[in-house]
Amino acid sequence: MTHTLGLCSGFRCDGGVVLPGAHIGGQLDCRETILTANGCVLSAERLAVGGSMFLSKAEFIGDVRL
Repeated sequence: MTHTLGLCSGFRCDGGVVLPGAHIGGQLDCRETILTANGCVLSAERLAVGGSMFLSKAEFIGDVRL
């Protein structure tokens, strides 16, 4: 089974998203998301995405680590 993670269409997180070493078999959809933090807003070292990763119109206020 392929799983998708959708953080899109108005998803907002004040504090950051942490996905180190995660495996997403399908898509990671971050279109039109807003992530803000003092420091790292998206921590995803060693992230594996089996499908596509979408970041169009995403707003990151802080550091992004992929």
